[in-house]
Amino acid sequence: MKALVTIVLFVLSVAVGYLLYRQPPVIAYVDSAKMLNSYQAMIDGRKVYQAKFQGWQNNVDTLSAGVQQAIKEYERKAAGMSEQEKVLSRQLLASKQKQFVEYQRAIQQNAQREEAKSNEKILAAVNAFLTRYGKDHDYDLILLASQAGTIAYARPALDLTDEVVAELNKEYIQAKGK
Repeated sequence: MKALVTIVLFVLSVAVGYLLYRQPPVIAYVDSAKMLNSYQAMIDGRKVYQAKFQGWQNNVDTLSAGVQQAIKEYERKAAGMSEQEKVLSRQLLASKQKQFVEYQRAIQQNAQREEAKSNEKILAAVNAFLTRYGKDHDYDLILLASQAGTIAYARPALDLTDEVVAELNKEYIQAKGK
């Protein structure tokens, strides 16, 4: 009986000791909007995308001006055209407008795909970095705070955003220089 009481007391003291002295989980968060807006790879990616988009937009503007010019030309000459010429001219204009709309839609879809592909690549790199950062710095959990309100409140001391951005940019610049 004495042995049983001793064992129970020993187990209880070990359990209480464990509960009192165990390390609490290490939790932090990163402001995702601030991180992405400050991450140089995202900034560079947006610049590249904007340059491509501007080129596409210039093509759309040129084609639009061409269609508008053809419409004005038709309106100017319509009075002197035969009915058959008017019908053919209107069909040609309708065809040009349809081609323009299809081209514009294709450009918009291509732009969306291009932006999504670029963002996906950058976000995959950020997620891999955050995983590595968490392991290297012994975090049990790193949360992402967003404008959608995924974190209602956190002490500012738990915010890793500036540290993460500095490390991300350092890593990106080193990789870019290679």
